[in-house]
Amino acid sequence: MKFLLPIIIAILTGLGTWENVSAQQLRVGNQSTTVELIEQAKLAFQLNADKLKSAVASGEIQHLFFRYGQELPIVTLDADIQILYDAPKFCVHIQYAKRLQETSAVDPESETPGWLESNLAEQTLLFDGQSITTVERNRNDEKHGDLYFNFHKTTVLRQAGLPFENPVELSTEAFRIDRADLLNATTTSLSGGGFLGVLNKETYRLKFYLFGSFGYDLRRVSSYRLGADVPFRDWHLNWLESHGVYYTNRIISRLDEGSEESNGAVPHYKTRRQIEIEFKSFEANVAVDRANFELSSLDLPVQTRFYDHRVNVNGKPKVLQWNGKALVDAAN
Repeated sequence: MKFLLPIIIAILTGLGTWENVSAQQLRVGNQSTTVELIEQAKLAFQLNADKLKSAVASGEIQHLFFRYGQELPIVTLDADIQILYDAPKFCVHIQYAKRLQETSAVDPESETPGWLESNLAEQTLLFDGQSITTVERNRNDEKHGDLYFNFHKTTVLRQAGLPFENPVELSTEAFRIDRADLLNATTTSLSGGGFLGVLNKETYRLKFYLFGSFGYDLRRVSSYRLGADVPFRDWHLNWLESHGVYYTNRIISRLDEGSEESNGAVPHYKTRRQIEIEFKSFEANVAVDRANFELSSLDLPVQTRFYDHRVNVNGKPKVLQWNGKALVDAAN
């Protein structure tokens, strides 16, 4: 995939974006109080979220790992994704062109994590509102599955390469407008609608930027260590509209790890992890056949093994198998 290259350059060289945009759009005077602005944004977010009942989407996801001073990043995950959503149910299919696994071994030259090629070729995640099931196929065309309780949903999505609570509502991972401490933020209204907010905490500073397109057009969220001008955590978001619903069509997450000084210069990151998800197509509120959220919709060979982590048998998950119609106890 090549869609990331211009964005990588922009992020690495354009860290002053906040200031550039602010100079163009900030206006003098507080015409609305922080409480009013936050409440308006909260209401706009909820109204928009309530409109999204179902969706059919497809796109791309890529994970990058940077070492400071290294010319090019390591692509650790490169995949196509297809999503069927009928709130709260979803089916996510991920086709991996490349997937590396982080190892405990450390690269002796850089003292940073090492990476090994994964044998995983594709993965399907099914959430029926109560449990989440994952089916994996390796590059030897072997399949197996796992079942988990609902509260493991976010962990399962994260392990698959989608670090989000909801695979079609991506913005909530970057920023939660309902967090109580936002009422302590300082806000500045923007000339085109929306506002810039800054929240000072004991150990970091949070900066968030909302346009006024639909009252909650979150564009960037950045976290800064005290005294630092470059964020260690950064989110960039773009939005599009489908059938009256606004959705995040592209999101970039960047996390800097470690901090080193070089010849007395400003401290820099040691490693950087970056994730981008981009929806190439997204149709909101279209009919989705609920059969797509059942195991029977997948091409599963009879006797495919499943490990039910909801049931403990002698300290291990219960072993089941697919009989062509349902999961049954596995034969010994």
